[in-house]
Amino acid sequence: MATIDQTHLIEYLDDMTSRLGVTFAAVSVLTEAGFDEENCTVTARGELRAVSGNEINRNVQIVVSVYDTQKRVIGTSSTTVNADEFYRFDTFEVGVSVPLAASNVEVVRIYTKKW
Repeated sequence: MATIDQTHLIEYLDDMTSRLGVTFAAVSVLTEAGFDEENCTVTARGELRAVSGNEINRNVQIVVSVYDTQKRVIGTSSTTVNADEFYRFDTFEVGVSVPLAASNVEVVRIYTKKW
């Protein structure tokens, strides 16, 4: 199985992230082809950091949505960062299984939501 670095496909929705007092850092996107070459897993890894101070006010959901070359959402997944356990930063890993070859992935959108 080949692993492809697709970090260049990241699109951040900074306005959604900054309103929650957080930012992303050290993010990478790697895509690994499935056994049948018709499926792949897109995995985003990185850090969620507080914009100011060392804490966040509320739980934050990190969402990763994957789009194909026709601008359709072909997969989405998320993880939650608990405010009570957060100090300075937290690392995350979100894997999204998509039903297309890695070459058909055009955008990997990463953003946050209130949780």
